[in-house]
Amino acid sequence: MRSILLAYDASAAARRALERAADLAASSGASVTVVSVVPVGPGRAGTDPLDDRTLHVREVREAKEMLWARGVHTVGFVLAGDPARLIVRAAREGTFDVVVMGTRHLGRLGRMLWGSVSDYVAAHAGRTVLIVP
Repeated sequence: MRSILLAYDASAAARRALERAADLAASSGASVTVVSVVPVGPGRAGTDPLDDRTLHVREVREAKEMLWARGVHTVGFVLAGDPARLIVRAAREGTFDVVVMGTRHLGRLGRMLWGSVSDYVAAHAGRTVLIVP
């Protein structure tokens, strides 16, 4: 394994995914690319006022610092748009061996109402996807 894509949003599940990605990278010498997506939806403003780019930049920086502390080479970036589709695009455009991400355990009703980013990524990434509970 040479390259890992970590989808990160600083949730509890994403923090567990970060730990798993760090373990994988440390044991294999892989690098980790951290991506965070500012969700943009319909409406005048387009973004959720509680979920801004500054927050995502800080989250990516914190994830990178944790990885650096474990001796893992890392880069990171923030995108804005539909999280599921942009994570898939990043996975397909990169040379990643695996995508690592957490899951929110929405349940059947939540998945019907909001969809599941992890399900979408697993079905469309064209790469191995490790979903960390």
